Amino acid sequence: MLKKEGEVRIPSGCAISGLISKTGKSICGDTVVKSMAVMHERSNGLGGGFAGYGIYPQYKELYALHIFYDGIRCREECEKYLDEVFEIVNLSKIPIYKTPRITNEPLIWRYFVEPAPNMLRDSQLDEKEYTARAVLKINREIKGCYVFSSGKNMKSYADRMPVLVIGGKCGSFLGEYQAGGIIIALGLGYTDEEVLGSFCATGMHGGKIFVRADRLCAKLSKQICVKDADEEDMSQISPYISEFCGCVGIPEKEVYSKKFHVLYPNSSDPYKQLYTQN
Repeated sequence: MLKKEGEVRIPSGCAISGLISKTGKSICGDTVVKSMAVMHERSNGLGGGFAGYGIYPQYKELYALHIFYDGIRCREECEKYLDEVFEIVNLSKIPIYKTPRITNEPLIWRYFVEPAPNMLRDSQLDEKEYTARAVLKINREIKGCYVFSSGKNMKSYADRMPVLVIGGKCGSFLGEYQAGGIIIALGLGYTDEEVLGSFCATGMHGGKIFVRADRLCAKLSKQICVKDADEEDMSQISPYISEFCGCVGIPEKEVYSKKFHVLYPNSSDPYKQLYTQN
């Protein structure tokens, strides 16, 4: 079985390059590929990668699941489960560029789904929690399968804002390149030193991160500002804390037993000095 990232290499030392079409029209990807050429050789062997917004406009209301498979048999098992819990609107194999040096690449498939109405109703969960539990079940229980990306568009748009509440501690790279929305890290059951991992908010250029801790212990870059949460900040997150406490069955007063800190980018364009204008 193929090992997952983090088991064989350490994912760190990232750089970033950006490209946007101001006209909204399709553009060739050669430009951004060339800009990433300096990342082809990295000390940990991970090479370069890409993240895109709005690449599936025709499926913007559906959940996109991107899955690695070790082989056909585990794909069939996973798709049987997907058929049980979701309505699959579209599925396809993601094309790859073959190279002689890589001979054991996984099968890579993508699915556009929505929760099966009857299953969702019987679960008594909202669709976000329902989908998250399905993804975790695949990654934990179906051998040879790994959902490496899942969800809807996670960028703030108009009055639609993604919110992520983390009850325990966070790993490294929390909020990396965060473009909008809110992350709430509660650290319940952990010390202040354990709440955040390394490289928190690296490349963050939008949104906020709320951290529950009497003392903020993470080392942050100079592009990130920190302040104590005021009354307005707390009123923004209190509905989500109330919903979270109701889901996991803990009293809200336990969450509010510590203060909150707010992390946010120090401008709307904190890395502007690093961009190249063409």
